[in-house]
Amino acid sequence: MREAMAGTNELRTAGTAHLLAAARAVGAHRFLTQSIVLAYGYRDHGPNVITEDDPFGEPAPGPFAPTIAAMRSTEEQVFSADEIEGVALRYALFYGQDSFTRMIVNLVRKRRLPVPSSGGGVANFIYLDDAAAATVAALERGRAGQAYNIVDDQPVRWADYLDALAAELGVHRPWRVPDWMLRPIPYLHTLMTTSMRISNAKARHELG
Repeated sequence: MREAMAGTNELRTAGTAHLLAAARAVGAHRFLTQSIVLAYGYRDHGPNVITEDDPFGEPAPGPFAPTIAAMRSTEEQVFSADEIEGVALRYALFYGQDSFTRMIVNLVRKRRLPVPSSGGGVANFIYLDDAAAATVAALERGRAGQAYNIVDDQPVRWADYLDALAAELGVHRPWRVPDWMLRPIPYLHTLMTTSMRISNAKARHELG
């Protein structure tokens, strides 16, 4: 998964630069970039509620450093672009009729997505239709130079999310395993042990 992210990283770095050049060429003045809440840091943030004022995209050691750097790059490019009103939308993990949800559903059906016995971290999601509505609102009303957290009202612990999904599908709930058993799968271990509570108050207030 980490290797597969290389293409996405390139989209956020070189891709953003190309799109900004295209925007200038056609005389566009507003540019929305897709960012993601995970750049607040792959770690346990504890009970604190994270807002757009918290540190974002800070350099971090480890195998996910290039991914964090790419997330930071797209925002920096857009916010510093001349004659462009840059807005960053920090989306949570999508759910709905999308490839990520289909992958999760398939793994849960086959009982191939174990959950840490601790219950895993607290994750943030956003329904695909809500993400689309927020994108249109940001295009129309977002303030230049601002980032917005596009997340559901409440985060959810991984175990609760996947148990509810299994119940809806009518299959056995995911296996519980010690946290250390997930370490050989670095991306899964990192994602499920990252814990953050993200506020959407700014998007609610400014974007409606």
